Amino acid sequence: MKNVLKATVVIIGVVLAVPVHAMGDYCEYNSVIKTQFKQLDSDSDGFINKAEVNAQPALVKDMHVYGGDNFDMGDIDSDGVLSWNEFLANEEIISAE
Repeated sequence: MKNVLKATVVIIGVVLAVPVHAMGDYCEYNSVIKTQFKQLDSDSDGFINKAEVNAQPALVKDMHVYGGDNFDMGDIDSDGVLSWNEFLANEEIISAE
């Protein structure tokens, strides 16, 4: 139940964080986040784990997945890895605050 609530909050936050008039900026911002995800996913399995995050401190220093608590907060389904959707939602939600 806690994970469902957390996921719902993330989804609502993503929807509210992007005004319709800013969709052009959003698409550009989204491509930056996608590039960051690909850089972090060093084994190209489509997921980011804590070891991959910790292996690239210069890349993640300004990201919200940096640090154990932030990573765990972004891991909505608590499977120990961040999927693209979890990573995107985490970076956007916290950036919108």
